[in-house]
Amino acid sequence: MFKSFIGLWLLVFTPLFFLIYPSSFNPIIKFNTHVEEQRYIEIYGGTFDLIESALPPYNTDNVASEFNNIRGQFGFDIVLTSTSALALNEDLAKVLSEGGIVFVNDEPEYLLKRLYKTDSVIQLYTDFSADEEIYNGAKGTVALIKQRFAGLSATELTDEIASLGNKFPYDLSLYTATQIAITPTEKEMLHNGGFFWREPNASQVSFYIPVDSSNQFLVANLIPTTSVNASVILILIGVFIVAISIGMFLWVYPLWRDLNRLVSATEQLGQGELGSRAFVSSISVVAKLGRTFNLMADKLSQLLIGQRTLTNAIAHDLRTPLYRLKFAVEMLDDTADESKKARYKTSIDNSIKDLDHLVNQTLMLSRYSNEKELVTFVDYNITAIVLEEFTATSSSHVGIHWELHQVDNDVRLSIDRLAVKRAINNLLSNANKFATSKVHVHTYIADSKQNFVIEVSDDGPGIPDNEQESIFIPFTQSSSTNPAGNNGHGLGLAIVRQIAKWHDGQISVSTSSLGGAKFTLELAIRNSQ
Repeated sequence: MFKSFIGLWLLVFTPLFFLIYPSSFNPIIKFNTHVEEQRYIEIYGGTFDLIESALPPYNTDNVASEFNNIRGQFGFDIVLTSTSALALNEDLAKVLSEGGIVFVNDEPEYLLKRLYKTDSVIQLYTDFSADEEIYNGAKGTVALIKQRFAGLSATELTDEIASLGNKFPYDLSLYTATQIAITPTEKEMLHNGGFFWREPNASQVSFYIPVDSSNQFLVANLIPTTSVNASVILILIGVFIVAISIGMFLWVYPLWRDLNRLVSATEQLGQGELGSRAFVSSISVVAKLGRTFNLMADKLSQLLIGQRTLTNAIAHDLRTPLYRLKFAVEMLDDTADESKKARYKTSIDNSIKDLDHLVNQTLMLSRYSNEKELVTFVDYNITAIVLEEFTATSSSHVGIHWELHQVDNDVRLSIDRLAVKRAINNLLSNANKFATSKVHVHTYIADSKQNFVIEVSDDGPGIPDNEQESIFIPFTQSSSTNPAGNNGHGLGLAIVRQIAKWHDGQISVSTSSLGGAKFTLELAIRNSQ
């Protein structure tokens, strides 16, 4: 199970890792970039045309001045840059040089379009930059802090900072301008926005807020810029992996358990334990396999038991003619009477014929039981075949009154002609053997229109109800139809049943209106393709 689980685990998580890990080969990122590119180009394509039409004919000074006026009207930033200042790959540079719009999936995302046919490029951002987000997020709080600190004395200021420290989960401290060493860039930020910030690392920021007109700054350390950090990511990944692994285990374990049961049952069956079966959960993914295995085991068990019974029956039926042969040969050597010798020779000849008939019937049953692939199905007029067999049998047994009634004289079925002829002949021969004076044959198409039915009825002793199933088992004969002198071996009806199965039909027996047995042979109505 461990190998199966690890194999499935790798099969699931390898592609997941490939899809989650941010790389240039990640298809999700590629697809997302393509969708974003199409959306932004469609949305802002007309905007670029409006910008170009609002600018004067290309003159560096006039264009720059007018562009700054336009820039102030945009919520997101737009910049006028040059192609030489951009680090584009060859494909994007080609699109830009041909006057197309280029989408750059960066942080933040932006669009590029060449201005006229010059080296100047309009850079239009479609999102706020990280600095803009920090500024917009903090300026309201900074304004309120400045308002609260306005006009406070040094002592009051210290107390107020201590009070705010209880409400803000950050370190609040006062520093002088000299202590914090303001850079020129920070001075510009202070002039434009009224405060500035520093980023000691990628996920935290420190704000520097001037306090009134004094030379002091309130410093807030360290404020996270994102809720995502390494520990959170690791926890989420761990929970994700554990949850999926548990789900995979709950799926793999029952499968492994049921497969083990199947393997164990197969080994036991192979060792001759015919009662071995696989007990598989009905909701298992291999439930159908388990049912199929058990069905196969049932059929195999029945087949082996049948073969054992068949072997015993053949041995029993062989013993009688062999004993007669042995007795006749011994008596033939011990007698000089010619009449007795003739009688013993006749007994030997009959015993040989009996043995030959038994062997032929056994071989025929074996063929019809095991060689369905040798069957040749062709369209034949089944009513004509019935008439042919009926005529041949009735003409050779004139002591019986034969009657044939066929509802339709032209019914064509896809059948194995020789096999069906043998089945009909066996039924007619049986009826002739046990009939007292009458045999009636009736053919028709069943009400379901699915089967062609052949009924053979006689006025003989019939078949007892408790034997109407067993007489189709090889070497089984009815007690009521086994009179002295009947040399049958109980194989004829077994052969008929196998032929019926070949043709997706069935054979059954009941009591006829004549008082004897009525055998009903049904053959499926189908046409050869």
